[in-house]
Amino acid sequence: MYTGHGAMLSLPKDPHTGRLLREAHALKLPTVTLCHGPAALLATRLEGDKQFSYKDYQAFCFTDATDTKTPGFGYLPGHMPWKCQEALEKEGMTIMNTTETGDVTVDRELITGDSPYAAKKLGEVAAPILVKHATG
Repeated sequence: MYTGHGAMLSLPKDPHTGRLLREAHALKLPTVTLCHGPAALLATRLEGDKQFSYKDYQAFCFTDATDTKTPGFGYLPGHMPWKCQEALEKEGMTIMNTTETGDVTVDRELITGDSPYAAKKLGEVAAPILVKHATG
């Protein structure tokens, strides 16, 4: 599971993360992200065929529009170093939300939530999928 704006710092450039996520994707293992967590998915393009494994997937993430506002009300100490939503969309992922409302979606094996508001619902959606995968 990848969560929070910390996922934007090194994970998108980490080849180990990329290999792990490419393998999980190839095996159709459930993958769960929350908030800025989908940024880690960008690491899948670092090695191998250098293709983004989640092209044509639909997901929720913390929006770039909200990121520009968060330092003003103290959620972050400053602006993010790059735009997560823009980078994912550039790679062919469809980000379905325009704001953060606590929404969750499942597209194939990828389970995403838009913000900390989605944490409880994300757990409720992801847990049965993970249990089914582990026992089935």
